[in-house]
Amino acid sequence: MRTKVTIAILGLLAGLCFSGCNPAMNNLAVFNRHFEAGDFNQAGQFAESKIKKGKNPSGDDLLWTLQLAASKRADTNHADSIASFDKAEEMMNYYAPQSEALDTVGSTIVNDNVVPYKGQEYDGIMVNTYKALDFLAEKNLELARVEFNRALDRQMRAREHFNEEIRKLEAQLDKQKEKTNTDAR
Repeated sequence: MRTKVTIAILGLLAGLCFSGCNPAMNNLAVFNRHFEAGDFNQAGQFAESKIKKGKNPSGDDLLWTLQLAASKRADTNHADSIASFDKAEEMMNYYAPQSEALDTVGSTIVNDNVVPYKGQEYDGIMVNTYKALDFLAEKNLELARVEFNRALDRQMRAREHFNEEIRKLEAQLDKQKEKTNTDAR
């Protein structure tokens, strides 16, 4: 009896590890077909159907909110586009302080689909830039200026972040070169 339970648990774990290998990519392909065909309304409805309506974002909510905002923008629905980009920005702010260590463990043990999409530096820059363009389309120059300034600020922070990463990697390379030169002697 005990071995049957053990086998069942192992089977369940294996199923979790390999199930749903990449439904996000399949869903993006459906979204892209609508978007590329110029059916922005259908693309937006599809993206909206993928967003969970929970108190806090989870899974791919940020990804689909960005897709929804892009489809609204492409459909020249600037007010809804701005509102969706605002929601995306809230989600990025929600994820900002969270630890990446748990994500690494989750993606290693199960797969990358268990880790929610939290956005990258370029997502924030894109959000502010597109919001600025939406405000320009609405002839709201003051808010457009604010969003362009926010995008520039995010670009500067991204540059600082990546410069710091580059310096760390260069230091590691220098240490490896020293070790290699020392070992070669």
